[in-house]
This record gives sequence, structure tokens and C-alpha cells, in this order.
Amino acid sequence: MRGWKVWLLGLVIVLVDLATAANLFEFYSWFEHPFFALLVALAFAALQIGTLVLFAMPLPEATRRLLFIAAAILLSVNGLANVAMGYVRSRSVLPAAELLPALGFGGDAVSLGVVMTYATGLALVVAASVFWIALGQHVRQERDREQQAIKALDEMFSSSKQDK
Repeated sequence: MRGWKVWLLGLVIVLVDLATAANLFEFYSWFEHPFFALLVALAFAALQIGTLVLFAMPLPEATRRLLFIAAAILLSVNGLANVAMGYVRSRSVLPAAELLPALGFGGDAVSLGVVMTYATGLALVVAASVFWIALGQHVRQERDREQQAIKALDEMFSSSKQDK
């Protein structure tokens, strides 16, 4: 994959992380001073991006498992913040009475709000995790190809020196 495509995929992941960080900030602001809530949200985003970078590195399998567990915990907390904030925001503006029949949803307005916030909040987090894994694997493959090319060049240069 060309360099600009990797940067574009990285930008997508950063945007998703910032969007989930905004929800986490707003959610955590209910419990903490806004400054500390902002620090927590930024720390989550930094840890998620750092996890992506680490996934791309050659690490022992046990370390990879720990990273995967850490990423799952971070994404779960972000997913729940997405769900909570989506639900809170939708309560006052969601035209549930009009949407229920259109969607064929048999529940009430609260049930629709819960289902939709879970669907959208968690979809963002799950899709981001798939992007993380795919981009990490791509970067790892590119690094391996680069190392193989360097090794082949070294072998070519060493064999040409031996021929002289």
C-alpha cells in the first residue's frame, strides 16, 4: 500500500479516536472536573493510538495478548461512553414517535433510543478496532518486506565483494 494510503487510514483512526474521546470527555465530566475529564479522554486516545503502534511492532505473543486485552478494555469503556452520550443526547431530540412505525420497531421511544445508541456507539468502536488490526498488520508486513529487501541488498553487495 502506498504511503499516502497508510496516512489516510491513520487519519481515519485518529478521527475515530478523537470522536470517541469527545464522548468520553463529556461522559466523564459528570464525575470529574472538566480539566481532569479532558486529560482522561486524551489519555484514552493516546493509549489507543499507542496500542496501534505497538501492534505493528515485532513483539512476543504474550505481549500481543496483553495489548489485545488492554485495547479491548479501552474500546469497551469508550463504547459505553459513546452509548451513554448518544442516549442522553437523543432523549430530547429523537422523534421516536415518528421513527417507531417507520423502522418497524415494536417497543417504545426509550427502547428505540437504547437500541440505536448501542448500535451506533458500539459500531464506531468495533469498526475502529478492525481498522487498528488491519493497519497494524499492514505496517508489520511492510516492515518485514523492507527488512527482506535490505537483507537481499546486503547479500548482493557481499557476494559482489567476494567476486572481486
